[in-house]
Amino acid sequence: MYTPTEQCVLKFGDGSFDCRQNKYKHYCRQMRCYNTTSQRCSSAGALEGTSCMDGKLCKDGGCRNDATAPKVDDDCVYGDETGGEFEHISCSSIIQAFPGWCYNTKYYKNCCASCKKVYMKKKGCEYGDRYRKCAAAMCHYAYHEEKRLCCKTCNYTVPTNQPKATTVYTTSTISPTLTVRTKTTVKTTTVPKNIQKTN
Repeated sequence: MYTPTEQCVLKFGDGSFDCRQNKYKHYCRQMRCYNTTSQRCSSAGALEGTSCMDGKLCKDGGCRNDATAPKVDDDCVYGDETGGEFEHISCSSIIQAFPGWCYNTKYYKNCCASCKKVYMKKKGCEYGDRYRKCAAAMCHYAYHEEKRLCCKTCNYTVPTNQPKATTVYTTSTISPTLTVRTKTTVKTTTVPKNIQKTN
């Protein structure tokens, strides 16, 4: 079976390629190809039997289960794109030179296989630095945003649950006739059970 880019060439001629503007599950009806005549992407439904998702093929205009369909990654069914602007320079070369391109939707869609190879299980820093000229020297005085852009160089982890200031009151019995109510501001994500929160 032809790949989407090969199908685009069949439909629009040499120089056409898969624009990757839709999710693969929509390719059966809404695959988009670069139209060399209009110089923009045009709709062109994929051929019957085209792999569209894991265990699914294009049938009757829809992405349907099929026992003969190959096992694929739903997010990267056809790997890296090799047509268009990626015809003369490979995705692997681009991403190896600067993995931060993977944060860009366009580059991720076209270079999904290469991006998955450099993926790091670090929230907020999945593909390393977002800025190409990060230097370790800047990490000591950089603000939060600069450290986020240079998360790998600065070994910066994006905070998840920021503690919030909460006003609580505690009641203390000093003597049988004296009770003291104290107002306290604490930074916590949960209020202890023995502390009553009031507005």
